[in-house]
Amino acid sequence: MDEVFGDDWESPVTLDDIKRLKYTECVIKESMRIYPAVPLLARMIDEDIKIGEQTIPKGTVALALIFYMHRHPKYFENPDVFMPERFLETKNRHPFQFVPFSAGPRNCIGQKFAQFEEIILLTQVMRMYKVESKVPMEKLQLAFEIVLTAPEGL
Repeated sequence: MDEVFGDDWESPVTLDDIKRLKYTECVIKESMRIYPAVPLLARMIDEDIKIGEQTIPKGTVALALIFYMHRHPKYFENPDVFMPERFLETKNRHPFQFVPFSAGPRNCIGQKFAQFEEIILLTQVMRMYKVESKVPMEKLQLAFEIVLTAPEGL
């Protein structure tokens, strides 16, 4: 942010600024990887699927546990470590490896808009304020609901 804005704490964030805030985008993506707003996706199986010896029948509701998928060492090295740099290079990443907005034909249509909003909000807040959590990370309690929450607050 310092490279883009320097000492300017008041100018609005432009589309050109957003394009230059690559590391800020990585910080947001890494935050969504570790703490996805929607921790799981439910999908209805529309045809029988055979996996090994098992058949999953049409009509079964399947759950994709994004919270755990994003923390699996098969998909993310050192998954419990906050490393925004992992999102600087994504050419070799499978398109369904990081899915905080779902993926495929049922992907969130507002994904790009939401990402722009996140960058603008984070940039504006961080330029004007010092932000600290009132809860240490090791004491953070999460609740799986329709969206991921911290019932005791942040």
